[in-house]
Amino acid sequence: MATMYGRINQSETTFGENTFHKNQALTSASNGVSLVQIRRNDKIVASTDASPLSVSGSHWAFVHNFFYRSGSAFSKESEKYNQIYHNFNQHSDLKPFHKNKFTESGSVLYIPQQYFGERIQPGSFEFTIRTGSADNTTRQIIIKDDKNGNLFSSNANISRSGTTSISSSDNYIGNIYYDLGVAVLTETASALHTPSTASFTVKSMLTQSIAASNHFFITGSDEIPIKFISTASVATETDTATIKFFASASTLAVTVASASKKINVVFNNNHIIASASATTLHLTNDANQLTSRITSNVGSNLGPISGAGAFTTHSGFGGGLAAVKYTDIGGAKGRLSRNYDFYNVKFNSTTPIFTSQYSIKIPSSAFNVSMNPTVRIPVSGSIPSGSSVSTFANLKNNLTGSGWSPYFNQVQLFRDKTGEEPILVANLPRAVQKRDDIDLIITFRVDH
Repeated sequence: MATMYGRINQSETTFGENTFHKNQALTSASNGVSLVQIRRNDKIVASTDASPLSVSGSHWAFVHNFFYRSGSAFSKESEKYNQIYHNFNQHSDLKPFHKNKFTESGSVLYIPQQYFGERIQPGSFEFTIRTGSADNTTRQIIIKDDKNGNLFSSNANISRSGTTSISSSDNYIGNIYYDLGVAVLTETASALHTPSTASFTVKSMLTQSIAASNHFFITGSDEIPIKFISTASVATETDTATIKFFASASTLAVTVASASKKINVVFNNNHIIASASATTLHLTNDANQLTSRITSNVGSNLGPISGAGAFTTHSGFGGGLAAVKYTDIGGAKGRLSRNYDFYNVKFNSTTPIFTSQYSIKIPSSAFNVSMNPTVRIPVSGSIPSGSSVSTFANLKNNLTGSGWSPYFNQVQLFRDKTGEEPILVANLPRAVQKRDDIDLIITFRVDH
């Protein structure tokens, strides 16, 4: 291989960085990915002070200490823990990073760095959690990030505030730490709930003056039945904890409206809501009216409605599905139907590529000869002792014209001219002819 040397002008060398993103799709079966429920002071042996923390308790302590110190006892001792410098992941007060919901329970998702590279690209995170099986989409929870490190559910039908954004300090459900591949779910309220409903038609009831002649029972979420009694003498009756009176009237429609009003007063529009339509009484187990957005009914439907007189019925609530709480994510022992430990995670990984660019100028007056021995006519016979072969060996006839110039197909970078192995080789896509009338500039980049 023929080689000729030149020098690189350092001013023609540049160094830069380019960022590349790649779509990543992981599942609960992906190697290294884990979803853990966290509980404060959860110990291997419950109610034993000397017992070490369980896995759940240890992860809660880790998350609390490293990410939520501004909400810990340290913040009460020193104001510095409440400043932005101790709020990991928040880089600007103009982009709020909420941490006001870290409590005694939650879940944390860990993603190994082999998947996200330098960091997870903000705005690309999507976490879909399912119960029952990996392909059950009936009651899945979809969680996304808002580019500022706050997590929110894009398909939840329960929120704490209907007047603020889904990632506001009211409605956000956790945080994601892009540089570490850690997502923490801190909300304790419900995400999904399908209200159950019931209705029955009141028949052949006249004005009644005898209490308890016509009544019905509603069993609420506390499993204590409440007896509602229709009577014309409602003004003289006194309600108790489990017996409520409402006025009967000369028409069924007015009596049903009275019953509906009484039910809403008793339940205070919370958990059970009633409405009247002619002679039909409608009841709804309404999740959107729940205190703290948590349903106290852990089953799908409330119990049957039983009664006597015109209210004789055994129809009950139906069509409902039990509420899904964010604290169910990661699994719940003994509650297989709410065992949310199947999931998919999608995001864009971030990988920086550092690039060096070299520009080599080849002057028209240089490198116009060839060291390739095949361009010369072989010497026949002997030459004088001590003489150089080049003195007696001429170029081939077809290479002696004024239009001839050599070709090259490779540029090699060396530390010096000692002839050691090149530290970098740039192969040209095709052979390039060296010209003696213009300078040539070869530019190439190296990723590293």
